[in-house]
Amino acid sequence: MAATGQGNIAANAELTEALLQPVLEAYDAQPFCREQLFSCHRLATSAAYELYQRLAEQGILVRLIDLHDGTMLLRTGIINALDPNTASQLKQRLEII
Repeated sequence: MAATGQGNIAANAELTEALLQPVLEAYDAQPFCREQLFSCHRLATSAAYELYQRLAEQGILVRLIDLHDGTMLLRTGIINALDPNTASQLKQRLEII
């Protein structure tokens, strides 16, 4: 049973990352870390605040972590890959950004 849960988490993470990738690339966000339930991307502070605001305007909540070196981490969670509605809604919202 645990393997199935882990497989779902991995599929969720892969789908979420794939959907976010075009927006992250547009803001020059560099992969920083990837855990089971979230991932972090490093980007310039000004870009991080701008992307944070644009995501929030679309109802996509993320966390910013200041690294105090002119960069920030943008931390994103994962969506449920088994729910096609969720993926579709996220994709539509990201296309606006």
